[in-house]
Amino acid sequence: MRPAAVACVASPRADRQQERVTRNKTEGLPVRHGASWNAEEDDRLRTRFLAGEAIAALANAHQRKNGAITARLIKLGLISEDGEVLVEVS
Repeated sequence: MRPAAVACVASPRADRQQERVTRNKTEGLPVRHGASWNAEEDDRLRTRFLAGEAIAALANAHQRKNGAITARLIKLGLISEDGEVLVEVS
């Protein structure tokens, strides 16, 4: 018996993400600008922030704007709205 052929079809979400990346590059924005965060990216952000990495370096590493990094650190409970660090940083 021959195995059935499997069609490789991109999902609408993957298409939207690729469109966003292309648009961001065209507009000179960070590649992941406007993209959803996932648990793995949150973990990497948390680890590097707690290691004392600067927000600008985090933004560059995550291909996002400084404001996006700051907003995510607030959401993760690592800094306050006024930028005060809420956890011990190495």
